[in-house]
Amino acid sequence: MTTGTTRIGVAGALLASAIWAIAWPGTAAAEDPHSEGPPAAAAKTVLVLPTRVPDADAASRATFDLLIATSLQELGFAVVDNEKTAAALDASTPDLAQARELYLGLRFPEALEAARAIRVDILSHHGDLLCDSRLTEAELLMVRTLLDLGELEEARSLAGAVLEREPGLRLDPVESPPAMQALWVAALEKRSGMQPKEQAADDLVAIGKAAGAAYAVAATAKRTPDGVGWLVLQIVPTAGPGGPSRHPMALGARGTWARAVRLKLEERFPPPPSEVAATPVVPVVPPGPTDGKKKVWYKSWWFWTGVGIVVVGGAVVGIAVGVDRSGGGNNGSIDAEF
Repeated sequence: MTTGTTRIGVAGALLASAIWAIAWPGTAAAEDPHSEGPPAAAAKTVLVLPTRVPDADAASRATFDLLIATSLQELGFAVVDNEKTAAALDASTPDLAQARELYLGLRFPEALEAARAIRVDILSHHGDLLCDSRLTEAELLMVRTLLDLGELEEARSLAGAVLEREPGLRLDPVESPPAMQALWVAALEKRSGMQPKEQAADDLVAIGKAAGAAYAVAATAKRTPDGVGWLVLQIVPTAGPGGPSRHPMALGARGTWARAVRLKLEERFPPPPSEVAATPVVPVVPPGPTDGKKKVWYKSWWFWTGVGIVVVGGAVVGIAVGVDRSGGGNNGSIDAEF
């Protein structure tokens, strides 16, 4: 009696499981979600140009550059390396060795032309936007050569252009003759208090495309007469929809830079909403008035209530009978059946 009743309970449970699997094929998939979803979209690339800063803030430029690049990376962008981009764009640019040899040989006109040709080549690839170090070397050689040729005005103008791009640049007194040092000091005094110019949108598009980046981001730091710092972010897409945008922000203490920059970047590039996978829950709907659609019998509440009663009833009866017979010392046979 016990064995038969127990088998009825087990069979009922197995039958209910089988019917459930057939009636609700999507349940198992919902409880065991796919561990590997579709591949994530490739990160868009962005070219972050060196920040233009006033002379007094020259030491802070690297901080701005790193802050902007880090914030963009946190928003899912892949930041293009400036130095590698400059090297790739100017791969065919000749070395300055020949121009230096011409200068040391006192062949000043030929040295000037050689250095000027290198400068024009780098500028054609927008190396000034990337602050290409080779461009600075070529221009410094030109300034020195112009001084030796007596072209003082052109030397002053070129020195000012170099300092506009590299406001923190100072000459080595050992390598630079007194005339060069004096010219540099005068150029620094002339630029004192001047605000850097913002980048031209067309230039940003051109350099962004050349670097293979989806966006070009440039920043310009400025100071008001009373010393309040401002940072202007320029964001330019190189292709596709959307136009350039300009985002000015006031900079308070140094510790507020990160928050201000991050908020402005999030305005332009809102982070995607977090995708939280939730297991779908099938609500239990009490019987009510029909809506004209035919109900499927194996999805009705009364069917599953009946199945539950049969399963639970069979198991309870089997256990009760087994316990009743356990007093007769037949525990081993009951355990063996399970």
